[in-house]
Amino acid sequence: MPTITHLYRYPIKGLSPEPLQRVAVQAGEMMPLDRCFALAH
Repeated sequence: MPTITHLYRYPIKGLSPEPLQRVAVQAGEMMPLDRCFALAH
């Protein structure tokens, strides 16, 4: 059976991840605050 060993989210797409100890998720939903923002160049 697969096991989750690390949790990361990327608040700003393309930048460094934010490690998480725990996160609450709902079926059919994305991870909260994951890739909420992006930088345009």
